[in-house]
Amino acid sequence: MYRAIPVKAKFTDVELAFWVNQCEHANSLTNSAIYHTRQSHYSKLEQQGDAFTLYWRGDELRYGWKTYKCDTTYPGLDKALKDSPHYKAMAAQSAQQTLKTVGESIVGYNGLVQKYYKGEVDKPSLPKYRKRGGLAAVTFPRQALNYKDGCFYPSISRDTKPHLLTEIKLQLPDFIDSDWVREVTVRPRLGEMWIDWVIDDGKEPVDNNPNLDYTQAWSAPSGKSKVTHSKVKSKNPINKFRGL
Repeated sequence: MYRAIPVKAKFTDVELAFWVNQCEHANSLTNSAIYHTRQSHYSKLEQQGDAFTLYWRGDELRYGWKTYKCDTTYPGLDKALKDSPHYKAMAAQSAQQTLKTVGESIVGYNGLVQKYYKGEVDKPSLPKYRKRGGLAAVTFPRQALNYKDGCFYPSISRDTKPHLLTEIKLQLPDFIDSDWVREVTVRPRLGEMWIDWVIDDGKEPVDNNPNLDYTQAWSAPSGKSKVTHSKVKSKNPINKFRGL
């Protein structure tokens, strides 16, 4: 069974700069894919001539696009954006994973459209843009990873190598066998970089452990963080690579 194990990354300044750069390109590529999707979708609606309609939203009568399924797919996005500078700045397979995420969002939207006309959900909307200049996760399937001496080496784009590194490594945690790894994601979270190790160790989840007394379990209330934005910003190691 597949499961993801998040581990806080420990990168050198040079490695961190590399991953910030890759996450920025992943974010920009996502927005490029969403822009292409929306432009293609509404262009087709305009050609229909009757794609605008009146509809109620609460007590308001509005005028806007009719809700149709979107024809854009991952293969179409990959073909349209292969020459994008953001696509080229990433390893091909990690760029493809980014576009697949957008493709999956479109599939989800189309499913909601069907439910919308059955009266089961509110009017859905196409995927929305991510924050400009932000960071997005970068994912590498197993095929894009080389393993050597306890480390995985992700593929690096030829367009990136002259500017940053010729090689980057991800240290495999001691408790994970290299044969278990199916996918690796590097992602930002609260000013830090994390590595998600997606593994398949062949173990099934345990729903009920007979060796545990579940009547003795307890939980603690979660506290609220009172750290101000300025304090978080000053301690964020990513900021020094983004001019913040």
